[in-house]
Amino acid sequence: MAITLNDFLMPLATLNIQVVVKDLQQENICKIYADCVSSLDESLVTRTVNRWDIVRNNLLYVYLNDSEIIEVVPVSGVEFNIETVSMEVGDTINLVANVIPNNATNKNVTWLVLDENILSLNEEGFTALTEGSTRILVTTEDGGFTDSCEVTVSAITVPIESINIPNSLELETSSTPYEIPITILPENATSESLVWTISDESVATILDGLVTPISEGSAIITVSTMDGRLTDYCELVVSSSIVNVESVILNETEMTIPLENIDFPMLTATVYPDNATYDEIIWSSSDENIATVLNGLITPIAIGTVNIIASVNGIESEPCVVTIVAE
Repeated sequence: MAITLNDFLMPLATLNIQVVVKDLQQENICKIYADCVSSLDESLVTRTVNRWDIVRNNLLYVYLNDSEIIEVVPVSGVEFNIETVSMEVGDTINLVANVIPNNATNKNVTWLVLDENILSLNEEGFTALTEGSTRILVTTEDGGFTDSCEVTVSAITVPIESINIPNSLELETSSTPYEIPITILPENATSESLVWTISDESVATILDGLVTPISEGSAIITVSTMDGRLTDYCELVVSSSIVNVESVILNETEMTIPLENIDFPMLTATVYPDNATYDEIIWSSSDENIATVLNGLITPIAIGTVNIIASVNGIESEPCVVTIVAE
């Protein structure tokens, strides 16, 4: 009973046997391994076997009845045309896998996506489903050679159409860092880094929209998109901080001074808080016919009693009662 080459080799598919197919004139038709019979042309595998010879344990000669000789070129590898791919959700791409050599007889391949939640294979190609990373594997039917391609899927990019910050901003030198409000449209624009700059860093510094005042002056704050498409400006004015005076305290509450004393006593006034804003301390005497005061220095004039007061920005100290006596 005649048996085809296909039927003859199929039982040997699990064995690591090399088969040399010859015609009756002992001319080689092809060389294959028994498990690669599916890679042969149909016109060859349907030819009938005339006889076979076992040359050694893993080499078999098979002689076919006369027919056209077909040369089979085995596959030696496969390569993607690119190693990495970046996509956005919803994108579809097609990849090319080059079977090596180019004239290989069987160029059939199979495709595999390692994470089908991220990427799907369909008639149109590979479609990105959600953010993440995965790999695509390609495997040759002949020889089982493989290659892979890394795929990274990101969210859909929605470009920024406009940016807006206040036209002007006033801060004091004592102000805490202030975050400049910014409006970005559309509201669903994909977040992208903005570039913040300031024209004079001696007046203030800025980092990611957070401005820190340093000294009195003015400067222009600029914000731009990374690609420079959009820009907006804000004029910053930094002024000295005004810290109100809360109290004024004298170092003495009462003093007795001889009229003829040549060492004039001195009062000192302490202003609270320490960083209070004021220009000067104003000293006053309740009766300059008895004693005068200048910058805290008391000068006795006549016997009697007066109240010496220090005043800062309208805030008065408790009086120091000064009594002028005879020698």
